[in-house]
Amino acid sequence: MAPGETDTGIGERMGWSAADIARHQAEAAARTPSGRVGRPEDVAWWIVRLTRPEGAWASGTVVAVDGAASVV
Repeated sequence: MAPGETDTGIGERMGWSAADIARHQAEAAARTPSGRVGRPEDVAWWIVRLTRPEGAWASGTVVAVDGAASVV
């Protein structure tokens, strides 16, 4: 799994100001074709599906969950 920029609340825990967090997320969103920063549930959706028995055939690959940032 290769998640892209995801809003996990780490900025707050690092002591960043709300303005710094907003600026960082806006810059990240501008670099991402989806136009937004990921949410934890965006990544969790893939984790849940790939760990189900039906996902057992998927092996040896990296799934980019990054709003298409890796394709630009």
